[in-house]
Amino acid sequence: MVERYRITYEKKDALRYVSHLDLQKIWIRTVLRTGIQLFFTQGFHPAPKMAPGWPLALGWAGYGEMIDLWFDFPEEEVTSENRTEAGLMAKINQSCPPGLKITELKLIPIYDPALTTVIESAVYHARIKTPVSPDYLRDQMEALMARPTIERKRRNKPYDLKPLIEGFQVLPSQSDQPVLEIQMAARDSAMGRPDEVMAELGYDVNEVVFARTRLILKQSPVPEE
Repeated sequence: MVERYRITYEKKDALRYVSHLDLQKIWIRTVLRTGIQLFFTQGFHPAPKMAPGWPLALGWAGYGEMIDLWFDFPEEEVTSENRTEAGLMAKINQSCPPGLKITELKLIPIYDPALTTVIESAVYHARIKTPVSPDYLRDQMEALMARPTIERKRRNKPYDLKPLIEGFQVLPSQSDQPVLEIQMAARDSAMGRPDEVMAELGYDVNEVVFARTRLILKQSPVPEE
């Protein structure tokens, strides 16, 4: 019996330096160690069926990453306690390598839209290593957002960064290394990057620690009565 699960997970510590493709291989090995059977695609080159969210830049931590996995359960396990969402999450977490941890696992309809088509936005944290006043950082962002456009280039193509910034706040901090929280568009046709925001503010991106804390999905329409 094939079932599809949407997994929210953390990718941190040494795994920050694992590529998007290699992370998929880690997921395969992790699930296989649990004894859970992955569902394989059909065709000449069968492969475990999975659908990860948008790639995370190398070196950045992720605290709300997502991936869809398809499991193929034997019919005799239909009523097994190991088939509960909590049971599956605990079982897989026991086999996860350091730096990888599932925080949520839920069963979703097998023919739901692809994960990347329902991701709408992403929330990032940018912590500046060099001393800077939180008020000064807030003033910088307000001045940036007051501009009519923020013209930049990506892969030698001009674009406007401003509409990709959906919101921001400077988080309270006890140190002189404030954290800027930025919500940015995360769609195939509109992908915002917080390092480009920090570069536009005049900071050396090598002196900023980035993390993606959450992926925001489109809200399903409420059916009419």
